[in-house]
Amino acid sequence: MTLRKNATKMNPVDQKRQVSLFDRLESIRDDLRAGGTVVSTWRTCHGQRLGPYFRVAYRVGGQQKSVFIGCDVELAEKVRSYLHNLQRQRNESANVNRMRRAAARQFAASREQFGVELAAVGLRLRGSQVIGWRAWKRHQSSSGQVKTVSNESKGLRHEVPSQH
Repeated sequence: MTLRKNATKMNPVDQKRQVSLFDRLESIRDDLRAGGTVVSTWRTCHGQRLGPYFRVAYRVGGQQKSVFIGCDVELAEKVRSYLHNLQRQRNESANVNRMRRAAARQFAASREQFGVELAAVGLRLRGSQVIGWRAWKRHQSSSGQVKTVSNESKGLRHEVPSQH
Protein backbone atom coordinates (compact mmCIF):
# COMPACT_ATOMS: atom_id res chain seq x y z
CA MET A 1 0.00 0.00 0.00
CA THR A 2 1.33 3.46 -0.86
CA LEU A 3 0.47 4.79 2.58
CA ARG A 4 3.21 2.78 4.26
CA LYS A 5 6.14 3.57 1.98
CA ASN A 6 7.40 6.48 4.12
CA ALA A 7 6.92 4.57 7.36
CA THR A 8 10.57 3.45 7.40
CA LYS A 9 11.84 7.07 7.77
CA MET A 10 10.22 7.70 11.16
CA ASN A 11 10.96 6.50 14.66
CA PRO A 12 9.77 2.98 15.58
CA VAL A 13 6.88 4.10 17.83
CA ASP A 14 5.38 6.40 15.17
CA GLN A 15 5.99 3.78 12.52
CA LYS A 16 4.11 1.15 14.54
CA ARG A 17 1.22 3.60 15.20
CA GLN A 18 0.96 4.51 11.50
CA VAL A 19 1.01 0.88 10.38
CA SER A 20 -1.69 -0.06 12.90
CA LEU A 21 -3.78 2.96 11.81
CA PHE A 22 -3.67 1.92 8.16
CA ASP A 23 -4.41 -1.69 9.10
CA ARG A 24 -7.49 -0.42 10.93
CA LEU A 25 -8.50 1.72 7.93
CA GLU A 26 -8.10 -1.29 5.63
CA SER A 27 -10.39 -3.34 7.90
CA ILE A 28 -13.18 -0.75 7.51
CA ARG A 29 -12.46 -0.03 3.84
CA ASP A 30 -16.04 -0.69 2.64
CA ASP A 31 -17.51 1.68 5.23
CA LEU A 32 -14.98 4.37 4.30
CA ARG A 33 -15.70 3.91 0.60
CA ALA A 34 -19.38 4.69 1.28
CA GLY A 35 -18.44 7.88 3.11
CA GLY A 36 -15.74 8.96 5.49
CA THR A 37 -13.74 12.10 6.16
CA VAL A 38 -10.84 13.42 8.20
CA VAL A 39 -12.09 15.80 10.88
CA SER A 40 -9.89 18.20 12.82
CA THR A 41 -10.89 19.17 16.36
CA TRP A 42 -9.53 21.53 18.98
CA ARG A 43 -9.70 21.15 22.73
CA THR A 44 -9.46 23.70 25.52
CA CYS A 45 -7.56 22.89 28.69
CA HIS A 46 -7.07 25.52 31.42
CA GLY A 47 -7.97 28.27 28.97
CA GLN A 48 -5.45 27.14 26.34
CA ARG A 49 -6.53 25.98 22.92
CA LEU A 50 -4.90 22.66 22.04
CA GLY A 51 -4.82 20.89 18.72
CA PRO A 52 -5.55 20.22 16.03
CA TYR A 53 -6.36 16.59 16.71
CA PHE A 54 -7.42 14.52 13.71
CA ARG A 55 -9.82 11.63 13.41
CA VAL A 56 -11.53 9.71 10.61
CA ALA A 57 -15.31 10.00 10.94
CA TYR A 58 -17.61 7.51 9.16
CA ARG A 59 -21.02 5.92 9.59
CA VAL A 60 -22.07 2.30 9.96
CA GLY A 61 -25.79 1.62 9.91
CA GLY A 62 -26.66 5.22 10.79
CA GLN A 63 -24.31 5.26 13.77
CA GLN A 64 -21.28 7.56 13.66
CA LYS A 65 -17.90 6.01 14.41
CA SER A 66 -14.39 7.38 14.35
CA VAL A 67 -10.75 6.33 14.31
CA PHE A 68 -8.27 8.61 16.07
CA ILE A 69 -5.32 9.73 13.94
CA GLY A 70 -3.52 12.04 16.36
CA CYS A 71 -1.99 15.47 15.91
CA ASP A 72 0.34 14.65 12.99
CA VAL A 73 -0.66 16.90 10.07
CA GLU A 74 1.29 14.88 7.49
CA LEU A 75 -0.38 11.66 8.56
CA ALA A 76 -3.79 13.35 8.37
CA GLU A 77 -3.01 14.47 4.81
CA LYS A 78 -1.98 10.91 3.85
CA VAL A 79 -5.28 9.61 5.24
CA ARG A 80 -7.22 12.33 3.35
CA SER A 81 -5.47 11.28 0.15
CA TYR A 82 -6.24 7.62 0.87
CA LEU A 83 -9.94 8.44 1.42
CA HIS A 84 -10.07 10.58 -1.72
CA ASN A 85 -8.70 7.72 -3.84
CA LEU A 86 -11.01 5.24 -2.11
CA GLN A 87 -14.10 7.38 -2.78
CA ARG A 88 -13.17 8.51 -6.30
CA GLN A 89 -15.51 6.11 -8.14
CA ARG A 90 -18.45 6.97 -5.90
CA ASN A 91 -17.83 10.70 -6.36
CA GLU A 92 -17.56 10.37 -10.13
CA SER A 93 -20.82 8.40 -10.25
CA ALA A 94 -22.50 11.09 -8.17
CA ASN A 95 -21.22 13.79 -10.55
CA VAL A 96 -22.51 11.88 -13.60
CA ASN A 97 -25.92 11.44 -11.96
CA ARG A 98 -25.99 15.14 -11.04
CA MET A 99 -25.22 16.12 -14.66
CA ARG A 100 -27.86 13.66 -15.93
CA ARG A 101 -30.52 15.21 -13.67
CA ALA A 102 -29.49 18.72 -14.78
CA ALA A 103 -29.76 17.70 -18.45
CA ALA A 104 -33.20 16.18 -17.81
CA ARG A 105 -34.36 19.41 -16.12
CA GLN A 106 -33.02 21.47 -19.00
CA PHE A 107 -34.72 19.19 -21.55
CA ALA A 108 -38.03 19.45 -19.68
CA ALA A 109 -37.78 23.26 -19.61
CA SER A 110 -36.95 23.36 -23.35
CA ARG A 111 -39.84 21.01 -24.11
CA GLU A 112 -42.22 23.17 -22.08
CA GLN A 113 -41.05 26.28 -23.94
CA PHE A 114 -41.50 24.47 -27.26
CA GLY A 115 -45.05 23.55 -26.19
CA VAL A 116 -45.78 27.22 -25.43
CA GLU A 117 -44.47 28.25 -28.86
CA LEU A 118 -46.53 25.56 -30.58
CA ALA A 119 -49.65 26.62 -28.67
CA ALA A 120 -49.15 30.16 -29.93
CA VAL A 121 -49.70 28.92 -33.51
CA GLY A 122 -52.44 26.43 -32.61
CA LEU A 123 -50.40 23.21 -32.35
CA ARG A 124 -49.61 20.97 -29.38
CA LEU A 125 -47.29 18.17 -28.34
CA ARG A 126 -48.45 14.66 -27.62
CA GLY A 127 -45.42 12.63 -26.62
CA SER A 128 -42.84 13.52 -29.23
CA GLN A 129 -45.38 14.27 -31.97
CA VAL A 130 -46.74 17.65 -32.95
CA ILE A 131 -50.54 17.41 -33.11
CA GLY A 132 -52.99 19.71 -34.86
CA TRP A 133 -51.39 20.07 -38.29
CA ARG A 134 -54.62 19.44 -40.23
CA ALA A 135 -56.57 22.11 -38.42
CA TRP A 136 -53.58 24.46 -38.64
CA LYS A 137 -53.33 23.90 -42.44
CA ARG A 138 -57.06 24.52 -42.91
CA HIS A 139 -56.80 27.68 -40.85
CA GLN A 140 -53.71 28.91 -42.70
CA SER A 141 -55.12 28.17 -46.20
CA SER A 142 -58.45 29.84 -45.39
CA SER A 143 -56.65 32.97 -44.23
CA GLY A 144 -54.50 32.97 -47.38
CA GLN A 145 -51.17 32.75 -45.59
CA VAL A 146 -50.12 29.42 -47.14
CA LYS A 147 -50.60 28.25 -50.71
CA THR A 148 -50.46 24.62 -51.82
CA VAL A 149 -48.08 23.77 -54.66
CA SER A 150 -48.50 20.47 -56.49
CA ASN A 151 -45.81 18.65 -58.36
CA GLU A 152 -47.94 16.16 -60.29
CA SER A 153 -45.04 14.54 -62.16
CA LYS A 154 -43.42 13.29 -58.96
CA GLY A 155 -46.60 12.83 -56.96
CA LEU A 156 -45.36 15.27 -54.31
CA ARG A 157 -47.29 17.98 -52.64
CA HIS A 158 -45.90 20.57 -50.26
CA GLU A 159 -46.94 23.91 -48.86
CA VAL A 160 -45.05 27.14 -49.31
CA PRO A 161 -45.68 30.26 -47.23
CA SER A 162 -47.02 33.05 -49.40
CA GLN A 163 -45.10 36.31 -49.76
CA HIS A 164 -46.94 39.44 -48.60
